Amino acid sequence: MSEQNYSDDFKAKVVLQATSPQGASPAEIAEQHGMTVRDLVSWAMEMDLSSEDIQRLKDAAGDESDGASSDVTLTGTSEVFTDDIRYGMSRDLLDIKKVAFWTFFGSGFVALLVIGLILIYSVATTDTIQQVYAESGDNYDVSQLKAQQAEHLNSFGVLDTDEGVYHVPIDAVIEQMAAEADE
Repeated sequence: MSEQNYSDDFKAKVVLQATSPQGASPAEIAEQHGMTVRDLVSWAMEMDLSSEDIQRLKDAAGDESDGASSDVTLTGTSEVFTDDIRYGMSRDLLDIKKVAFWTFFGSGFVALLVIGLILIYSVATTDTIQQVYAESGDNYDVSQLKAQQAEHLNSFGVLDTDEGVYHVPIDAVIEQMAAEADE
């Protein structure tokens, strides 16, 4: 490229002149301004011109190439692919709405999955711990004792046959005492 520093406005003006179908050729315009057609091609790429305008400049710079052939014919390919090859890279055509949707959906799904696993783990371990405590140690004896006492309070039985002591359900005694009080 030439050693001079050109302003962006100047670059735009010269590139637009060079890509104009009417008027001088890109080589003539480059010569008028003391630069090469390669400079024009570089500036056109910086300005993000259409691939046709850039190709026109490249074609004009064909005799200034460094000996390597840059002519390639692409057949059976899409226009987008051909433009990407001419441009030198693939343009990014992301649909931001879809990316955002799938990002949030995926994150929400993973969060629900983690919360579900945590809840399942806590329920499973809580039941297991309660079962272990109920079957071992003092807790088992207390619960067994309470069950025996509840059975004793709600059943009929003989405590001492010689003395004539019996036990009756507590509810039956309460009902009998209430009936005697009403009389």
